[in-house]
Amino acid sequence: MDIKKYEAFLCAVDTGSFTAAAEKMHFTPAGISHMADSVEESLGLVLLNRGKHGVTLTHSGELCIDRIRQIVRAEQQLQEHAAEILGLVKGKVTVGAYYSVASHWLPPVFRRFLDDYPDVEIELKEGGHQLLESRIAASEVDFCIYTEDRSSGLEWYPLCDDELLIAVPSSHPFADLKEVSLDMCKKEQWIMPASGQDYDVLEALGPELSDFHIRFTTIENYSALAMVEQGLGISMMNRLITTGLDIRVRYIPLKPRKFIHFGIAVPSIKSASPAARMLISYIREMLFR
Repeated sequence: MDIKKYEAFLCAVDTGSFTAAAEKMHFTPAGISHMADSVEESLGLVLLNRGKHGVTLTHSGELCIDRIRQIVRAEQQLQEHAAEILGLVKGKVTVGAYYSVASHWLPPVFRRFLDDYPDVEIELKEGGHQLLESRIAASEVDFCIYTEDRSSGLEWYPLCDDELLIAVPSSHPFADLKEVSLDMCKKEQWIMPASGQDYDVLEALGPELSDFHIRFTTIENYSALAMVEQGLGISMMNRLITTGLDIRVRYIPLKPRKFIHFGIAVPSIKSASPAARMLISYIREMLFR
């Protein structure tokens, strides 16, 4: 099997054009197009829509893309296992993580890991919980670092707990309180991050979500806090997100206190590549010994 043509096909899909894929893989656009044609010919299916604005998957392509990703990842894992037998650890690891985890926890781990294993390439894909779930389901990442979801069916390796906090303006009546209840917060105007779909916040509010007055939604937590600072409402987020932010708001614990549970989700630690398993061990050892 010519695995390179499948890699070229995936690169074209992920970048959206033969030209961008060619730049990334150091081929000509015609070469990438030829390899994509070869994939289609071998399967007897039209997988790509080709147009002036790039390439997109056809319906057949949508049905096949996950299997093609699995083929490429299996080849990578085979090569990495062969390298492991030779006493080497090399290859590529793709990590999915919350934005806060990526910025606060992972840089020193990556630095230490790459000092020890310079032949390993690490790709980081950041996102919210739902996006990361879709990426691990589609085999786009080797493992994810986010909050626990017992319904996912993935293997789970806990890291730590992080407290959920209510963010209020410095002049708010809650600002001097040591804790607030969710019932008290129902009377307030809310600013919801992640376009109102923050997994951890929705889990914390639970079935009472409809009792809260959502005034604004934002994509970024930083934007939500900037709006809180201006007195436009209150918000909720975990403590890690607030680390290092220069915004004049008050963070107040809930009563009763609520926590999210950070950990590593992986389809199967036994089936993971040697490089992925090694990086997971570094994360677990360095962050929360």
